[in-house]
Amino acid sequence: MQKEQLQPWFEAVTKLSNSVVRVYLQALLLTGARRSELAALLWANVDFHWRSMTIHDKVEGERTIPLTPYLAALLYGLPRKNRYVFGSPRAAAGHIQEPRRAHKRACSEAGIEGLTIHGLRRSFGTLAEWVE
Repeated sequence: MQKEQLQPWFEAVTKLSNSVVRVYLQALLLTGARRSELAALLWANVDFHWRSMTIHDKVEGERTIPLTPYLAALLYGLPRKNRYVFGSPRAAAGHIQEPRRAHKRACSEAGIEGLTIHGLRRSFGTLAEWVE
């Protein structure tokens, strides 16, 4: 994602009707977490007091990520459907499984072509370089 695409992407994503998908997509970009790592995030691994979350990492085992005030507010506002932050009562795994359709809809509305879910992880690195 290019720097100039951030605002239209965020505007389109924040219009999505499903709050779980809306926050999940933003969290992917803001944390650089892998899709499956973030989907399986447990409420027990989110610490609103110390503003951090611990995710299971396929390389390091687990890692702790700081929560910005913005991301903390987004997560705090999510419904507690089950033990997963991005819970989905209809999914067999209990958490979000397939956010691509909503992501494609948001990208289309923002006028962004070719941005994949994994591209959000890559964009995190690029954005981190921009802000140093």
